[in-house]
Amino acid sequence: MACTRCHNTEKFTVERHTRSDWMEEVDVMLRYGAPLTRQQASQVVDYLTKNFPGKPKPHGVPVPGPVEATITEWTVLTPGARPHDPAVAPDGAVWYTGQANGTLGRLDPISGAKKEYPLKKLEASKFLPYGVGPHGLIADRDGNIWYTAQLAGFIGKLDPATGAQTQYRMPDPAARDPHTPIFDDHGTLWFTLQMSDMVGRIVPSTGDVKVVRVPTMASQPYGIKINSKGEPWFVELTAGRVGAIDPATLAIHEYPLPNAGSMPRRIAITDDDVIWYTDYGRGYLGRLDPKTGQATEFATPSGAGPDSQPYAITTAGSIVWYVESGVTPNMVVRFDPASRQFQSWPIPSGGGVVRHMVTAPDGSLWLAESGVDRLARLQVKAASTLSTSAGAQSLSIDDATLAPAAAKRALVKAEVNGDTAEKLVNACLDYAKAHNGGASVVVLSPSGFLVHAHRSDGQQPNNIDSALHKAQTALYLRASTREGLNRWNNLEAQLVRSDMSLYLNPGGFPIIVADQVIGAIGVGGASGGDEQCGYEALTKVLGPQPPMAPSRPFGGVGNEPPPAVPSR
Repeated sequence: MACTRCHNTEKFTVERHTRSDWMEEVDVMLRYGAPLTRQQASQVVDYLTKNFPGKPKPHGVPVPGPVEATITEWTVLTPGARPHDPAVAPDGAVWYTGQANGTLGRLDPISGAKKEYPLKKLEASKFLPYGVGPHGLIADRDGNIWYTAQLAGFIGKLDPATGAQTQYRMPDPAARDPHTPIFDDHGTLWFTLQMSDMVGRIVPSTGDVKVVRVPTMASQPYGIKINSKGEPWFVELTAGRVGAIDPATLAIHEYPLPNAGSMPRRIAITDDDVIWYTDYGRGYLGRLDPKTGQATEFATPSGAGPDSQPYAITTAGSIVWYVESGVTPNMVVRFDPASRQFQSWPIPSGGGVVRHMVTAPDGSLWLAESGVDRLARLQVKAASTLSTSAGAQSLSIDDATLAPAAAKRALVKAEVNGDTAEKLVNACLDYAKAHNGGASVVVLSPSGFLVHAHRSDGQQPNNIDSALHKAQTALYLRASTREGLNRWNNLEAQLVRSDMSLYLNPGGFPIIVADQVIGAIGVGGASGGDEQCGYEALTKVLGPQPPMAPSRPFGGVGNEPPPAVPSR
């Protein structure tokens, strides 16, 4: 059966749907290669509707809150491709798995250009005829796209520059369905195998592939993430457990969840290494403290209970984002662990079951909307990804600048002090570490002299130089380097100002306290994004900041007003 590559037969005895929903389910199976005629498919729909009737999906309930966000959607290139998972590449392009047409798709969010790459099957493949069934994907540091061929039983790598495809076979015949992939900071690819009850890893430099069984049988390992220590964590959909993998030995430690019926489907990790999961079966957002093993759960806010079906999940700093996939329309939900407050937004197209979402380096969220053949981007227009708690107080200018005795010696008062500068640098480094990497950070005084700086191991000379130049440019402009880039966003406008030595790359901010510029910070080579790193540091140390300037496409007239905001 087409469906039992990803599900077991209990799907049809447990689930209840209306006739229209069963028609959609069967139509999906036909596109996945189920060997039925249209007449037979109609008979299957009649049978399912009669024996497993259901009620319409509950309505999504928007929950108000302090954050403003916009959702913009793009259709994928081929209708019926059913984009399953999204990924953001180093060049800013957004990729997706076309699970129903056996492709990888690429979207340029700036130009809107789209392209698909048909995927090759293994020789003598014995699986379904339509393709390899790509499920999950992720980009490596060189921009190659790695994907799990769930229905064909291998992991593949696509080089977008040449179109070359490399296939990695599983070492165990029982390892038949690679599911979700993730890279650690060493470049090792980790992955789950859902119906095989396994997890595995590939060392790309050698091509070595290993898989191990999960201790609990019939567990269906699903989503997987890496914490700041390089440890893979995953969830077990049908066993109600969270698992941790020892990267050296591949030994697995399981954490049973406290409630019967828990179905943790996807997983995310906040910057404090706390584990978060969506409980698809019970309608909860879950939190697992890896230090104590204690789980805390929060009822999802739609009020639909188990019918809300929380699915895709990601984090941005300390904030958790996920999607209620069982309501109409699907709802994007934001949860602030500090205040324990929810806020939610409807997806304009309805969403059609959002199965996975990721956080881009600029802090925006990307969602794959399989049922409506779309990709969506959520952009926050207020301080949504901040590491501060609700009601956090801003640092006073007296606390942030030179003490009276130091000010008297320096003959200047409004200058960032060494303690604040060091905290800013450390906060930025913490952010980069939480995103599995490092950064180069420079803090300057208002006169342009160095106050504090740090370079993580492995940073390149250009990372250090760019951090310095970004701080200098932000100091000169009294504005972020992103704002400068937006203001002079074409080649002619920048050439006219070339003698100003402006470095118009995102990642530089003036340090402003009580309407006074007391210094500037510049970030280069930061994991998680230079701009987001600097912004998080300013927010964590100084308090809430104005929203970051939006990203604008290069090539405008220059000195032009901001573009129209997409409808919400």
